[in-house]
Amino acid sequence: DDPDTLTEITTYHKRHGELPFRYDGDNWPYDTVCERQKRRGVVNCQYLTPDATAAEMASLARQYADGWGHVLDACCGTGQITKELLKRGFEVSAFDIDWLVRSLIPGGRAVLLLPKGYVDKERPKALACNLSRLKILHRSAVTEKFVHTKGVFEIVVMEKISTNQ
Repeated sequence: DDPDTLTEITTYHKRHGELPFRYDGDNWPYDTVCERQKRRGVVNCQYLTPDATAAEMASLARQYADGWGHVLDACCGTGQITKELLKRGFEVSAFDIDWLVRSLIPGGRAVLLLPKGYVDKERPKALACNLSRLKILHRSAVTEKFVHTKGVFEIVVMEKISTNQ
């Protein structure tokens, strides 16, 4: 069988020094996962951040960094945002899990790509409780079209509220 997952393709690439398919682009992990989603019938959702949106998020991270040089990329997926953060000189810790409130220290900030209105939710209660521990510093609509989705998204910069407040 041909390699199918990112792990399988990366292993193949390391062993053979080439990808198991013809590729002329500049971001094979992103393009491969988009194509894999399409082949599997994923049409109404996308968990991959397009290039221009990732660049915008990294620019916002630089704007709101307040001198911090280390950032956390939660839910990093194929590393679109991590790649842009590294270009801007950040040291990045990335993981593919969404424990944002627990991961941030008080005063820590996050630049997130979310479905529009997600931070306004009041249910479920656990989500609303976690969101109440974060202060919104910036919100902007995403104008770039995603490859596989009809959803509407926004970029939100949030800061964990100090437990002393």
